[in-house]
Amino acid sequence: MGMKLDGNNFKDGYKTIANVRNDQIREGTGSTVLANVRNDQIREKSGSTVLANVRGDQLREKSGSTVIANTRNGDVRKGSGSSKLTSFAGFDGGKMSWALWYLFCK
Repeated sequence: MGMKLDGNNFKDGYKTIANVRNDQIREGTGSTVLANVRNDQIREKSGSTVLANVRGDQLREKSGSTVIANTRNGDVRKGSGSSKLTSFAGFDGGKMSWALWYLFCK
């Protein structure tokens, strides 16, 4: 079994490794904030330090334009290229999916 987004829980097999509440990703089933999503930015913990930003189908470094990954045909691909990367079941290309991918699959 691989990783998957199951409702508000992000699981690796049967173990919940994160949960999603509103705009925050929290550790396991607890309340410790790992990251938050504001506008198009993925931010560290509950603070304002930008880890990555989402533009269309691309995940970019910090506040910049360097492409970390992109999505095409439902697959996550390296940089702006076509080499496939590891993803998870339930990845939909949305900001929260990109935040989970950044934290756990990158």
